[in-house]
Amino acid sequence: MGFPRIQALSTSFLSWGLRRNCREGIAGFGADHHMHSASFVEISDHLPLKIEFIESREKVDELLGKLEELAGTGMIEIQETTVAKAAQVSKPKKTVLPPI
Repeated sequence: MGFPRIQALSTSFLSWGLRRNCREGIAGFGADHHMHSASFVEISDHLPLKIEFIESREKVDELLGKLEELAGTGMIEIQETTVAKAAQVSKPKKTVLPPI
């Protein structure tokens, strides 16, 4: 569907040091109030896309101009949140080879 779009946005977010989640919807109303949906005949580039990330208010304020540019006519929602448990990076397990 919109994988190139998600990949391009993800690249921008990574270059800003942001970890993010991307989800693409199957249908939605855009800013112009027209229904956008995916079908087997035509895969739309206008499907709803939600990107979420958690960052400090200062970092969001710093990036807001860039986010607005990327969003174009899309909506940007900012919410206060409380992280109950942060994700942990798993360490790769060491492989111990038996002696020869």
